[in-house]
Amino acid sequence: MGNISFVKDKSLYMSGIASVLNEEFQDHTFQLYDYEEMWEHKKRICNYTDMLIVEFSKSVDLKEITNYKKMNVKVAIWTFSEIERKRLLELMKIGIDGYLYGDMELYEFRTAINEILNGFKYIHPYFSSIILNEYSRLTNINYDARPVNLLTKREREILERLSSGYQNVEIASQLCISDKTVKNHVSSILKKLKVKDRTSAVILAIKNNWVSI
Repeated sequence: MGNISFVKDKSLYMSGIASVLNEEFQDHTFQLYDYEEMWEHKKRICNYTDMLIVEFSKSVDLKEITNYKKMNVKVAIWTFSEIERKRLLELMKIGIDGYLYGDMELYEFRTAINEILNGFKYIHPYFSSIILNEYSRLTNINYDARPVNLLTKREREILERLSSGYQNVEIASQLCISDKTVKNHVSSILKKLKVKDRTSAVILAIKNNWVSI
């Protein structure tokens, strides 16, 4: 049994869905609110609601969605059009529990709410490839987003090893080059990154996720 609240914008589909679902799904109850009620009656809605399904549009305040998440309410968004990549990334960072799309069939909707209420994420097939691509891109950024156009491949290799605490002699042995060559590369790295010493270079690299540690 779950108490589910819909927050609608202007969609006629969303306006009629609560009454339909209350007839179809006897094991859940459904309430309908608008954006203003979502903002003004947060505490009351949270006391009653197990899951909030927000019709997603440009009018949605992501801070309010974040507030509901902080109050331990499961939150899903439901959209009938494309979502800008920037907004999608913001939703991913918030930790949205469900991504619903379009005129879903009743069995699809039942699957979605049951999975979310049981602590799982639900992603409509429309979003699957988009979110997977963004996840892969973000993962690559966290590990491989190095200053490719600034440092050479060899300089990036040396910066990675500096960040792991290796000294010039050790780096030279690992890369099969001379100690003098490593020293020259380090000097070049410091100059290109506009820092005074290797410690500053490492701090800059870690801060910008240029290296993995």
